[in-house]
Amino acid sequence: MEFTIDHFIRVLTGAGKPVGPLPQSLICSNEHSDFLLGKEILEKPRDITLSPPWRWLRGGQATGHLFGGTVPCVVRLQGTQYAPSSWKDKILFLESAMGDNLQLPYSVSQFRNNLVDLALSGILHEIRGLVVGRGYKYNTDMQEELASVILEVFEVIVGRSREEELPILMNVDFGHTSPFLTLPINALVELNSDLDEFSVLEPGVQA
Repeated sequence: MEFTIDHFIRVLTGAGKPVGPLPQSLICSNEHSDFLLGKEILEKPRDITLSPPWRWLRGGQATGHLFGGTVPCVVRLQGTQYAPSSWKDKILFLESAMGDNLQLPYSVSQFRNNLVDLALSGILHEIRGLVVGRGYKYNTDMQEELASVILEVFEVIVGRSREEELPILMNVDFGHTSPFLTLPINALVELNSDLDEFSVLEPGVQA
């Protein structure tokens, strides 16, 4: 919780100053914080484990404006007024949604289908980089399966149509996970695998 609150305050109170490199959490929990479901849940300690480190599926360096959300929601935005008019300047961030209930993860096969939709729509051909959050209730095997799926989609569907490098970073703390980072939508960000950094180059809020 401290990691989540500290970064939220840092982003919202740093008007006029770039947010800078995003921190990596050392610990995490796969249990959902059901604070909306009753007082008793607040008193129940959650199981804590070591966070999986950030993982670069593809290296490189790229800058772009941050946009994204849960992968099914990003798919649904296509063809609406809420989708970006162009993806050519975007760093796309994606996270898994919850499954059919709070106790179930969003399946890797569903994530794959959504990713294929984004590839066939041309979005993955245009973006400058991809960041994937740590999956909600994903265990190590599911994370490995997701990594394979992401690489498969980019190698088979996106293929060699891209002339520039596309860094892909996964296991980042955002979305339906605990703890999580505050990501300022549309801020200019940078991915740099050599430095192992995902940085926000602008203030999170305007003065």
